[in-house]
Amino acid sequence: MIKIILAGKLQLIPSSGHLTGLPLLKLCLGAVALFVFGALNNIGIGSYAPTMATVYALGIDPKVAFPIMVGGCTFSCAIGAMEFIRL
Repeated sequence: MIKIILAGKLQLIPSSGHLTGLPLLKLCLGAVALFVFGALNNIGIGSYAPTMATVYALGIDPKVAFPIMVGGCTFSCAIGAMEFIRL
């Protein structure tokens, strides 16, 4: 991920994301990716770096990565907690 960010800052790849919304196809791809990251989050793997890389890849403004990650973690941890309490 650091290479992607660095390449964007050095103008080697386009990374000037300015979107705060997505078309339907990109939205579905992002939702699937965040679902996977949420599942990984429940087994102890952090989701901020993969979320940031996904946000960069989709062309979204990097400033919205944190709220997206926090929202994804909130919902995935709530579902994981219900399963933990059940067991």
